[in-house]
Amino acid sequence: GVLTSIGTLASSQGRPESLVVVPTRGFLYAAHIFPGTATGYSIGADGDLTALSALGITTESDASTLDPTGQHLLLLESGTSSGTLRSYVVSSTGALFLRDTATTGARSREVVVDPSGRFVLVTNGGDFNPNDDLFGAPSFGLVSRA
Repeated sequence: GVLTSIGTLASSQGRPESLVVVPTRGFLYAAHIFPGTATGYSIGADGDLTALSALGITTESDASTLDPTGQHLLLLESGTSSGTLRSYVVSSTGALFLRDTATTGARSREVVVDPSGRFVLVTNGGDFNPNDDLFGAPSFGLVSRA
């Protein structure tokens, strides 16, 4: 098929670094590295985006992903010596509630969840720690280093 633009979205929130769609709930989340916020939108039947109320999240997220159920959003914040992985519960209204945090290696770049939802892999690109991080994720209630 051919992609056709249906419009643009003016954002006063800054530069989005990562986008995630929750298809089962009709939400889109944008993680903005500057000024360090995350915003959410509901997706209308016609593709129109409506801003959700303030999420109250302040994080300079570099990457984001969902768990296989679409009930948990993971935001990854990179740092020069270490990073932070945050797990949020996605409510039925689109509000996000912090569930857990974990420390990652230097200059974390990507985060993925395996299809079973049992593990989370974070890639690290830093010269200080060339190793990637693997976390166990039992129900995303406790993200602990495996």
